[in-house]
Amino acid sequence: MSAEHHEHHPEDGEHVRELEAELEKILREAESTVVELRRELAEQRQRRLQHEEIERFEEHLANSRVRWEEVRDFFQEVLHEIRGQEGPERTGGAEEAPGGDDERR
Repeated sequence: MSAEHHEHHPEDGEHVRELEAELEKILREAESTVVELRRELAEQRQRRLQHEEIERFEEHLANSRVRWEEVRDFFQEVLHEIRGQEGPERTGGAEEAPGGDDERR
């Protein structure tokens, strides 16, 4: 190779710097676009999930009704048990003898 092929002209270095700067700008724009696309994709997924849940609204409503009925039944059972235990205590007929621990001594 001759010397003239290896000569560096100042404008060559400047041209390379301009190309690098342009490539950096393109990369920043591409990265920004990727971030925006990921955000938009996440929003679309969230909307899709919301729509799926809206489509299942009747099912959710039915489940909540069943659960409230179960809660009501539970409280009715608790009240029945409490009232059943209160009766013998008031009349003095408790199931365990008072001071049951004293008898073991």
